[in-house]
Amino acid sequence: MRGEIELDPLDEVLIKDAFISFDLASEIEISVGRQKMPFSYERLTSVKNIPFIERSKIVKELDKLGYCGRDVGVQFAFNKKMMDLDFSLMAGIFNGNSGLPDGDNNNSKSFSERIEISKGKFFRAGFNSSQRADSISAKYFVANGFDFSIRLMKEVKITSEVLFGKKNSQSSIGGFYSLIEYEFSDFTFGVRFSQYYKDIKKSATNFYEAKIDYQPLKTLRFQVNFIGEEKNSNFESSLLLGVSYEI
Repeated sequence: MRGEIELDPLDEVLIKDAFISFDLASEIEISVGRQKMPFSYERLTSVKNIPFIERSKIVKELDKLGYCGRDVGVQFAFNKKMMDLDFSLMAGIFNGNSGLPDGDNNNSKSFSERIEISKGKFFRAGFNSSQRADSISAKYFVANGFDFSIRLMKEVKITSEVLFGKKNSQSSIGGFYSLIEYEFSDFTFGVRFSQYYKDIKKSATNFYEAKIDYQPLKTLRFQVNFIGEEKNSNFESSLLLGVSYEI
């Protein structure tokens, strides 16, 4: 048995993670409490390890809709080594309110499932799905996604993720991102192209991003991110600087 508590004084919810995990067998684990829902590779990645300062647009929007992110619930995990591959299955039931302070104010629950196959640090592929209840229609809306990472060489890595889900009974949102990173000594250079569809029946917003990371220590990271956003004939750009230190 193990427990984890993570606090964020700057967040609306002070407690980010607060859960207890139990090993039922060598390959089976159950966790109870506030934790990450098993949906979206980027959303499951810790903020200290995500490639850019901000997560991609489609991931943030699905988080707002309650398909991913943190929530209070019970999660089951199964991990198995099969020949040269690592196989994992995660599934959970959550209260459907993203763990906000007002608590569980209805009987509708959210569900998330993820299957991941990997081979060391060279290859990984994931398939996930999430279901949430709509408070107006009382029907369940679904989001799905696929992601993969391939390390072409020791220094070069490609990561991509495709996600889409129902926004309401009339429209669906969707998007993807593709990222390539090059590691050289303490530096990591990367470029990412992504698209976000506010409505999959309409045109997308394009995002062009580039980054330089400098990590002289395992606990210290300096980041420079350039972000360009293109929608219709408009183009906006911004420069983000970040420093993180892990205690």
